[in-house]
Amino acid sequence: SSQNAPNELRATQPENIPVPAGFDFNADASYSANIGSFHSGHYEWRGSKSPSEVVQFFRERLPLEGWIAAAGSSSSDLRGSDSPGTPASSYKLLYENNIETMTIVVKPYSEHSVSNKRSMVIAELTSRRPK
Repeated sequence: SSQNAPNELRATQPENIPVPAGFDFNADASYSANIGSFHSGHYEWRGSKSPSEVVQFFRERLPLEGWIAAAGSSSSDLRGSDSPGTPASSYKLLYENNIETMTIVVKPYSEHSVSNKRSMVIAELTSRRPK
């Protein structure tokens, strides 16, 4: 039975985005689409590190995977603190490589149920337009 729709696919975790240990891929909230040679993807993870720790991880690891920090990557959001009772900041990071651009949003995840999740990571990838 052919159930694979050509354009809209349930996303699997992209191989060229390193993710901190202890972060779970949320397949239900992730998707990718391919239209001809153009593709885009929306990927989500949740985990137990603070947003600032996650940002530090990405700044160290993404360049090793060939990602280059793009102009406009905001360090201006670094004013938040992770001390108890203070809402932690959200961060927005912009990266690109030869073929894709990526926006990463790291924000506090505050569903204080039984989960110990502290951060949500959302990565948006799009193909770069040929120059």
